[in-house]
Amino acid sequence: MAAKEKPMNFQPYHETRERDKLNNLIASMSVNGWLGGPIVVDGEQAITGSHRLAAARSVNKRWEANEDVQRVEVETVGIDELFTMAGLDFSATSEAAPEGIDYYLWLVNALPYSIREEYGIDLH
Repeated sequence: MAAKEKPMNFQPYHETRERDKLNNLIASMSVNGWLGGPIVVDGEQAITGSHRLAAARSVNKRWEANEDVQRVEVETVGIDELFTMAGLDFSATSEAAPEGIDYYLWLVNALPYSIREEYGIDLH
């Protein structure tokens, strides 16, 4: 089960790249709150959801300013939990990551396609 966290605690994997996507998420979250799957995290590192994270932060700034929006809590799941769901050893896979490659890309590619699809993990 996904945990709910404050969106300010997580560092996005990359900057937001699609302005329209971000604006649509802000509009949706302002009315509907959090929709969709959880963000995959490793500690305070968000591996997925850079746009959703930025949108939640934007909505929460408006909430703090007493605007008529609801506070958004970000749903998360640990990447280690996904490895457990898949019956894989997270520690062994993590330690086997070769130097000079993107660590999170290595981990994500070690997960079965079905889990990557279910949690919307699309690193490239």
